[in-house]
Amino acid sequence: MMSGNTALPRKNYIDNIRSATIVLVLIYHVVYIFNSVGVVSNIPVQGIPALDSICYFLYPWFMCLLFVVAGISARYSLQTRSTRQFARERVQKLIVPYLGGAFLLGWLNGWVTAHYVDMFGGHAVPGFVKYLVYCLNIGPLWFLLELFVISMILLLILRIDRRDRLWALAGKTGLPLIILLVLAVWGSSFLLNPPVVVVFRNGIYWLMFLLGYYVFSHDTVLAKLKQHAILFFIIAVGLGVVEVWYFFGQNYTSDACLQHPLNEVSAKT
Repeated sequence: MMSGNTALPRKNYIDNIRSATIVLVLIYHVVYIFNSVGVVSNIPVQGIPALDSICYFLYPWFMCLLFVVAGISARYSLQTRSTRQFARERVQKLIVPYLGGAFLLGWLNGWVTAHYVDMFGGHAVPGFVKYLVYCLNIGPLWFLLELFVISMILLLILRIDRRDRLWALAGKTGLPLIILLVLAVWGSSFLLNPPVVVVFRNGIYWLMFLLGYYVFSHDTVLAKLKQHAILFFIIAVGLGVVEVWYFFGQNYTSDACLQHPLNEVSAKT
């Protein structure tokens, strides 16, 4: 269990990263709604093409970062809670808001979309059926559902690995292996992806969560990364600029972009 002296600075550090990433998520979605690339949104209004570069720059990695931070936070949470308490909190903090948001507010997103897109192929549909279909337009709420699923998978892993050997082993991860993890990230982009709902990139998001839990929750690993933080930052920004230049004009949510090695290197960095 963490001591109080180290827990508070660490919590503040993680909270700052999470807060900054959420701000980026908001900026991304504002630009996304009015994008000029042709990526489907529920407001078919032409945006400012130059601003689309924000989407290209952010999309490969900002959600990955949220899952890494969520994995780290899950590790810290389970150091002070039982698995039963953790599972109960996941239901209260993820599933309850998800269901409430989807069925109380989420339908509004679908209702707006239906004003611009013929969602029912011109067929007459009962109002209650329309409501249920509208509720499927969950928007950013998908993150809550995705996070809940991987949290439950983590509990299954912990049930098997009762002595926490995986976490202890991951603490020995050196910088070369961390860099090579880009291959695992690239491979995960091909796994467990549903055919239509592209936001559920299960393979890469679940891997990022587990990497956060098992690898990046170690102070020793973070210390190694901190030594080269400036170099990694420069490389990450450079890769982001290259990615904007390379993919600009294409659908940045398509498999061709999301599974491209350049995308995965950018996400991992």
